Amino acid sequence: MGSELPGRSSARSLWPIVVGGGLIMGLALGVRHAQGIFLIPITMDHGWSREAFGLAIAIQNLVWGISQPFTGMIADRFGSRRVMVGGLLCYGAGLLLMSKAATPLAFTLSAGFCVGVALSGTSFGVVYGAISRLTPDEGPVR
Repeated sequence: MGSELPGRSSARSLWPIVVGGGLIMGLALGVRHAQGIFLIPITMDHGWSREAFGLAIAIQNLVWGISQPFTGMIADRFGSRRVMVGGLLCYGAGLLLMSKAATPLAFTLSAGFCVGVALSGTSFGVVYGAISRLTPDEGPVR
């Protein structure tokens, strides 16, 4: 271990970074993929159609994909940590607003737009970009 060059990351020091990135992505994508479980309770409780719920999730996917290049640019300019924190805050706001939504439009704006933007700041592009910047090109020193 004493032969490591300054500035090079050891395999051991990269594990917390990889685990942290995995936790962020696991939570973000886990909540996103579990939303289908709530289709019947939400639609029955509010008297909405399943199409209203489906539209919100479809818009979420579109917003997620469309906003990824922009959150990536913001992460490059201001740092991945800020984008991930902003994404987590947006995610929390979106979930809170989803729980309070009284109309299909409010549900679509919260579940579709807000959570879609949040996903772009807490998933693949930003997390993998941050990890790749912290990992040396030649891999960790063993």
